[in-house]
Amino acid sequence: MTAAVRMQWHFEDQHFAGEGTIGILHLRGYLGEENLEQLDGAVDWALTRSSGPIVIDLTHLLGLGDTGKSRLRDAAHRILTRGRLVSICRPPKLGDLPALPAQTARQSTGIAVNDDLTAALRAVTSLDAGAPPHPLIQEPGP
Repeated sequence: MTAAVRMQWHFEDQHFAGEGTIGILHLRGYLGEENLEQLDGAVDWALTRSSGPIVIDLTHLLGLGDTGKSRLRDAAHRILTRGRLVSICRPPKLGDLPALPAQTARQSTGIAVNDDLTAALRAVTSLDAGAPPHPLIQEPGP
C-alpha cells in the first residue's frame, strides 16, 4: 500500500503601499484527485482571512492532474463570485493551464494566469507595470 501524496499550503497577507492587502495562497506538492478537499479548505481559509485580492501561487507544485486543474478553475471562479480579484502564478515545467483563460484579472470574468509571482501580484493591483511591488509588512501565516 502506498501513502497518499499530500499537498501542502500556506497563506499569507502582503501589505503594499497604496494597494492595501493582497492574500497569497501558496500550494506545494501534488494537486490531484486525492487533494481536492484540501484545496477547497485552503481557498475557504484564504477567503475568510483576507478581504482583498487573492493570488494562488503554484510555483512549487510538483504535479497537477486534470481533476486538480478543474478544481483550481472552480476555486478561482468561486473567489471571483465573491467580488474579489484573483490571479494565478502558473507552475513552471508543468505546462499551461488550458482550463483557465489567460485574461486580465480586471475583467469581470477573467482569471489572470501569470508566469511569476511578481506578475501575478501586478495583475490584481494598480501597480506601475515597470516597478516590482514592494511589501511593507509581511505577516506570518497560520
